[in-house]
Amino acid sequence: MNHLQNEKSPYLLQHAHNPVAWYPWSEEALQKARREDKPILLSIGYSTCHWCHVMEHESFEDEQVAQYMNAHFVSIKVDREERPDLDRIYMRVCELLTGSGGWPLNVFLTPDLRPFYAGTYFPPEPRYGRMSWSQLLQMIAYNFYEKREVVEREAERVMKALQQGRSSTPSALDGEGRPEVDLADFYDRLQRFFDREWGGFGTGMKFPQVASQEFLLAYAHARQKKETADFVLFTLDKMLQGGIYDQLGGGFARYATDRAWRIPHFEKMLYDNGLLLGLLSDAYRISGSERYLRALRETHAFLEREMRSPEGGFYSALDADSEGKEGVYYLWSMQELREQLGEDASWFTQMYACREEGNWEGSNILWRLKEPEQMAEELGLELSDFLSRWEKAKEKLLAFRQMRFRLHRDEKILLGWNALLVSGLAKAAQATGDDSFGESAEKALSFLREAFEEGGDWYHLWQQGRGEQAAFLTDLAYLIRAFIDLYEWKQEFALLREAEEIAEYVLKHFYEAEMHRFYLTKAQGSDLILRPEEDRDSETPSGAAVFTASLLYLAAALGREDFSATAREVLGALAARLKDFPLAWASWASVYLAEQEGWNELVVIGPKARGAARELAKEYHPARILLSNEGPSELPLFKDRYQEGKTLLYRCRNFSCEAPVEV
Repeated sequence: MNHLQNEKSPYLLQHAHNPVAWYPWSEEALQKARREDKPILLSIGYSTCHWCHVMEHESFEDEQVAQYMNAHFVSIKVDREERPDLDRIYMRVCELLTGSGGWPLNVFLTPDLRPFYAGTYFPPEPRYGRMSWSQLLQMIAYNFYEKREVVEREAERVMKALQQGRSSTPSALDGEGRPEVDLADFYDRLQRFFDREWGGFGTGMKFPQVASQEFLLAYAHARQKKETADFVLFTLDKMLQGGIYDQLGGGFARYATDRAWRIPHFEKMLYDNGLLLGLLSDAYRISGSERYLRALRETHAFLEREMRSPEGGFYSALDADSEGKEGVYYLWSMQELREQLGEDASWFTQMYACREEGNWEGSNILWRLKEPEQMAEELGLELSDFLSRWEKAKEKLLAFRQMRFRLHRDEKILLGWNALLVSGLAKAAQATGDDSFGESAEKALSFLREAFEEGGDWYHLWQQGRGEQAAFLTDLAYLIRAFIDLYEWKQEFALLREAEEIAEYVLKHFYEAEMHRFYLTKAQGSDLILRPEEDRDSETPSGAAVFTASLLYLAAALGREDFSATAREVLGALAARLKDFPLAWASWASVYLAEQEGWNELVVIGPKARGAARELAKEYHPARILLSNEGPSELPLFKDRYQEGKTLLYRCRNFSCEAPVEV
């Protein structure tokens, strides 16, 4: 075994038996590189990453390759979910050097941690237009040991590129103190990526891109663009029909490898499912469609069944691979379907595009060609009768599937990803009025409070019974939003006070006022070449954007003018970034839209306020501030609004209010 044998990370333990002399990211490894003057191979991935598994099997388990690596490099393995700060820095390097990124991420560093080469997957033999891993190792070693000056120049160039844009940006605010941005231009550039035939963005592999879809719904609502909202609903429909959605067990895979959402990259990540619960909730609010309600309930059931820990939190991910093959857990032969479904197999296989020869690599992925309404009509059944029959068929197949070789589950619990899920569940409770979603969210948040907070500080992850690693900005930004979203379901004011306390902590430890800038880390660690900023969206929304939106919410709800002043300075400083690649800045675009259009303030005060607020929560209002109080209050949005014996609803926006309505 190598130096990973005592680690807790499932990803690192997967590599503990490799013949490569892997080290965890540690002072021991960094000192070894400096002492022996060797280049560092930094390899970053995560436990449910398919191509990480492939590269391990092809290269890192190869004795000859391992001997070369051990002789010429100090090899370090990092779990990106444990150390998102390292991943953030070196993924930026990969994007700078290659124009793209992904995992596994392989970066070569000088002994003083300056990067000079980066890439993702490399095959064991030259293919896909890439050199082999062995060829790359030999090239890097030759340059480092024989042409060191070339490596040093490249490392210096990369460091300069990383530092560019880190200077202070003057705040661009209009005469009313609002940021000046052209959201119509942002929308026009974003819609160039629309796939109007299959939904989503681009015409290759498809990611959910939830932040972009949320912006489009808000923009459609504000600018009365029904066709834009229809595009988002169309995208969701195509996702729910495709293989990216688990047709039997609920829940979403990380992405689809094809344009039509049919062939998933089978791993399931907690953050995707939390974000998509929120988007489905908005879709249900807008349309009232049963398909979104069904997807909400099925996804919730998947999370409770397969991802909930006994302590109350949710695990991180389910692997794509089992029995040595990607996706085999989810695949079906026609024989299996006939054996399990009997006479129902005929219509079921039609409904789900199954074929004798398979619809993907000799097996069948379940994707839905026909909606239940169409199938019921073809079978001559009442819809309610067909729905019952359909559910029983899915239950049979799910029960059979659960007897298969089980998928690896990454059982570390991450604060930020759990907070995203709490928000998604709370939004589902608001939209549907179904308390089971809210109770699930409340249980998870209670665990997060108990397990992740100690002495006023927060941990990033929890595993094997203890919290570890200082929380990152993303963790705390998503946590604040979770408190706000749960407040809008429970209408318990203490939740907003908890959010306020964490917001003050973030401003103290993660915000640089002179630069109007947020950092991912609380401080720059000695093992970091720079303190990484938190700005754009990645696979999850920008933590800085989510936090800025929360500051504006808390400013209005609690009368914190200092929060709103800080938020608007940040928005002014970042306004120019909306001219960059739009899919990376959609979370910010939603905040700018709220500031331009004005926040929707829904304030209920009186003895029936909580129940009335619960009903209002079912309405779709982007940039909503929903507050209730059963008695008088001196907070700005309640002040002088209480009338004895009445429950009044005030609707306000842009400093203008409609006449109060008794509810």
